[in-house]
Amino acid sequence: MRLNGIGVKLVLTAAAILAVEAAVRNHFDAAANARNFRDDFLKTGRSHAGSVAQAAEYGFLTGDKDELVRVANMLRQADDADLLYVAFYDESGSLLASRRWVGETVHIPPQLDVVTQFAVHRCDASECSLAEHYRFQVPVSVSREVVGESEGMVTKATSVAGSGGRAMAVVGRSYEHVKARTAAAQREMLALSGVLFVVFLGVLFLLARWIVLPIRRLASSTEQVAAGDFETRVDVGRRNDELRVLADSFNRMTLQLGRQRREIVSYSRDLEQKVAQRTAELTRANADLEGELAERRAAERELARSNAELRQFAYVASHDLQEPLRAVTSYVQLLARRYRGRLDCEADEFIDFAVAGAVRMKALITDVLEFSRVGRGARPFQPTDCEATLAGVLANLELAIRERGARVTHDPLPTVLGDAAQFGQVFQNLIGNAIKFCRDVPCVHVSAEACGGQWHFAVRDNGIGIEPQYHERIFAVFQRLHGRDEYTGTGMGLAIAKKIIESHGGRMWIESQAGQGATFHFTIPQEAVAPVGPAPGEEPDDSPAAEPVTSAESAT
Repeated sequence: MRLNGIGVKLVLTAAAILAVEAAVRNHFDAAANARNFRDDFLKTGRSHAGSVAQAAEYGFLTGDKDELVRVANMLRQADDADLLYVAFYDESGSLLASRRWVGETVHIPPQLDVVTQFAVHRCDASECSLAEHYRFQVPVSVSREVVGESEGMVTKATSVAGSGGRAMAVVGRSYEHVKARTAAAQREMLALSGVLFVVFLGVLFLLARWIVLPIRRLASSTEQVAAGDFETRVDVGRRNDELRVLADSFNRMTLQLGRQRREIVSYSRDLEQKVAQRTAELTRANADLEGELAERRAAERELARSNAELRQFAYVASHDLQEPLRAVTSYVQLLARRYRGRLDCEADEFIDFAVAGAVRMKALITDVLEFSRVGRGARPFQPTDCEATLAGVLANLELAIRERGARVTHDPLPTVLGDAAQFGQVFQNLIGNAIKFCRDVPCVHVSAEACGGQWHFAVRDNGIGIEPQYHERIFAVFQRLHGRDEYTGTGMGLAIAKKIIESHGGRMWIESQAGQGATFHFTIPQEAVAPVGPAPGEEPDDSPAAEPVTSAESAT
């Protein structure tokens, strides 16, 4: 640590504070010493008075004043500097004998009231020319009893209470020495406190000069820098301590800030020019973008119109093709009934092919019509009991369930807002697929739980499963993963189910591995959502909805 560093100054400050603390402690010590001086004075006076009372018993018995004076002189020989006088009083309180050592300056009362117990009396200047002294009074009990006529009267005296009269021994002690000692101690304390206080003031003055004033200069310069004046500097004079280091660091900082400010001003001018150029470029780009947006909006309107026309065409085509297809199917079936067996075997096979193709065409057109109808009706959603809907679906699939020995279970299902018929289609497609695409005894479980403001449904089966690379493909229209000789269907069932769920504001996905079954998930919002209506340019579908497919023909 440097000898002129702030640490040394702080050590000096701490020392000054400790000095003041010592002065305060001395003050309280002086007061304690004064109390101790007085206590010692009173204790000594009581002890001497008791000793005199015991030694004066014989003098009181005999009434010998010389004996009493001798006892008083013995106390004087005890080297008690505060002793003023010793006096003895008889049973009536009259002065019997006394001995004084300060001339006539001390007044010994010729008459006192005899006390019954030890007492201390403070005497002031009215009783004595001295400023203050104390009188210690000890009662002595004197008793006399007749032992015999020839022996006369025998007198006994004791310094304890007894029967008979009471004499008294009195010791006077000056308090001046105690006061002088107390005053001397107080003067020493005041002198020491004064010196320590002066030292403390000196250290505070040096502290203010060494630390406070330079810090104020530094604070003032800091305010100037905060106001934007980076040319200000701090001058702490000729010193070599931490404040000097701090001032040098501050000056270097302001110098660097000034240089950086000039650089920032230069960069700001360049940036303003670049911003102006960039703004002009952005203005031109915005104009080009607005033109592109206008073209895109026009293209989107054209696309929407084209999609609407395409959906309308699919609807009309599938709707209008049903009647001629029904006629073709009827006539092909009639041809098969009338001419089966009348022609050769090859003709019968051709007729079977025609009948099967007509049936597949009817199923395909029915599914396309159903797909185009999803969302066209825009009927308001109603509270739909999913358990009742599932019960209806299981009734429709009763034959397939009984033939395969399938087991369909479900957890408690909620009531949601939606189209009950469309929910029935979703459940029927998923459960029908689970029964169809299973090589063992089908086991299907339907569950639902609330999650994040939506109802999360899951349909789990133990079927053949689907490899992950086909998880998106199976939801597209006319997509099949197996040939018609393995599993029947048009490849439209899952596409219809997904479109129904999306029209209700939810989404559908699958979790599956080949050979490990599949779980189809879909969500339905707990809050009501607006049903998806017909696209612009479409007419609402007023035709009666097709009956749900009761077999697995429309499944993937």
